[in-house]
Amino acid sequence: MVGLGTMKSNISRLLKKIIEISFVRYVYQKISCHLPAKFIFHLRNLYFTKQNDYSFFVIKKTSNKKHNLLLIQPPISIRNHLHKKIFPMGLLYISGYLKKHFDDINIELLDMQALDLPLDIARAKITEKKWDAIGFSFFTAQADEAYQLSDFTRRHQKSLIVHGGVHPMLLPDEALDYADVVVCHEGEETMLELMAKLKNGQDFHGIEGIAYRHNGELVGNPPRAFIKDLDSIPFPDWDLLEYLEQYDAPMHIVGGPRMPIFGSRGCPFNCTFCSSPMIWKRRLRWRKPAQVALEMKTIKDKFGINNIHFWDDNLMIKSDFIENLCQEIFALGLDMSWVGLTRASHIVKHRDLLPLMKEAGCIGIEIGVESFSDAVAEQVEKGEETTAMLQATEHMEKAGITPLYTHMLFNPGETIDSYRQKYEFILKVGRRLLHSDAELGQLATPHRTTVFEQEAHEIGKTFCTENKHYIHHRVNFIPYSFLEDVPHKLVVKSQRQVRKKAEDFLYNVILAYIIDWEKSDARLFLKVSDEFWKRIDERKNVGQVGEIIGAVLDIDMDKACILTSLAAVCYGREKWIQSKGGKGYS
Repeated sequence: MVGLGTMKSNISRLLKKIIEISFVRYVYQKISCHLPAKFIFHLRNLYFTKQNDYSFFVIKKTSNKKHNLLLIQPPISIRNHLHKKIFPMGLLYISGYLKKHFDDINIELLDMQALDLPLDIARAKITEKKWDAIGFSFFTAQADEAYQLSDFTRRHQKSLIVHGGVHPMLLPDEALDYADVVVCHEGEETMLELMAKLKNGQDFHGIEGIAYRHNGELVGNPPRAFIKDLDSIPFPDWDLLEYLEQYDAPMHIVGGPRMPIFGSRGCPFNCTFCSSPMIWKRRLRWRKPAQVALEMKTIKDKFGINNIHFWDDNLMIKSDFIENLCQEIFALGLDMSWVGLTRASHIVKHRDLLPLMKEAGCIGIEIGVESFSDAVAEQVEKGEETTAMLQATEHMEKAGITPLYTHMLFNPGETIDSYRQKYEFILKVGRRLLHSDAELGQLATPHRTTVFEQEAHEIGKTFCTENKHYIHHRVNFIPYSFLEDVPHKLVVKSQRQVRKKAEDFLYNVILAYIIDWEKSDARLFLKVSDEFWKRIDERKNVGQVGEIIGAVLDIDMDKACILTSLAAVCYGREKWIQSKGGKGYS
């Protein structure tokens, strides 16, 4: 039996603990509306590391005055912390648009991708109060996390679950296994009408631009017309971002923090690997240059940030927009640096604008060259020639603007010789590659519903079998044009030289970009590279050599195929091998 003294002692400790928790709970109730999610995460770890008890943070705070909307950007499934932090621009625009039209709405954002937050934090946030609606915006590599949290929401809240963004828009039937409604294409006007119906207790199923289920069947309502006046949309609701410094991808060339701006929406081109044709229907709309310049000034005044990254798909396609934007920047006296993405052909066509752009603060232009082969560019319907890339480089350098190149690896139609062409181009232009691309390039990925995905199994081997695989930081596709290419040695090298070249490629190129490799994969690549070099006999193609290596080393055949192909890229770019029957290089 427990003695009286012991019982008194236990009761005393219990009362002390109750008082302590009650006090902390009281303080939390008073200040929780000002607590960022990451602080809650640290507080949870401090008090409940062992017990895993999150009930402390599940404090129901309801308001009769305002409707509550929670917006969530989920993390990327594979090693989120290694990805650059992505501004949730779609959610910020929607928040600004809703606040413009509603005075009685409370909107909060949980950016799990930027803050690298675990799902437990989102679960605590979801159950923190009564949310009238919870919206998730995501692309394919974030889908699994969005679905887990949506399933949790259904079990613990009565909130309307809304999905938006690229993945649910293109695959609404999949998303509606977890969501009540999917918002398709532009979200501002659709979310405005949806929230108005929700606030008034009205049925929302007739809203244009949504998909939902009726009696288990997918219903896709007629699409909503695109917003004609983009300037009717307020600037992004930057006040939702609790930790602006978390978006730490440095500005190209000069470094330091940068902020994104859109001068337009849409793209008129039809690249087979891109989702844009389905999203924007190949239509292009522009904002007024004066409004864009005013947004630049607002960012400078509000945050003290002088670097702007234009997120337009083709910034220089319309010459009068660029010219007027520069004049508006001069009129406001802005001393800011900016970069943007465009096509090489646009630079060549509008080269007379480059000195004006330089004077207005443009320090660099990104060029999406994708491949350095005219034949490959034609196959992916890029519509650009390599001569335009060199001409654009010359014009930019003459104007004092830095060319920045993005490119891809394992495009349909590429061969062993393609990588020497790419490497020679890189050397010719002085290796001015975007840091995010490194020398390897973005790995070709047959994104969902694209023409590339529809053709992928006929023109190559695919390695993306789950939603989480759809990132450009892993090998997802290798074309048969490459796998069926027969390597021919151009040089004689010792085994030591072969290993040294593979090590340089591994540590300076592959591991600088591919993020899903373990240490064992790195070690295995070196073994595969040795075997590949030994087994080049001018009869077997890359794929056949990979099958032999897989059997010899007793490894998964898909992994053997990937590692062998990367070894071929390594030696091909160095002019150690070429395609058998190829023309070679001088």
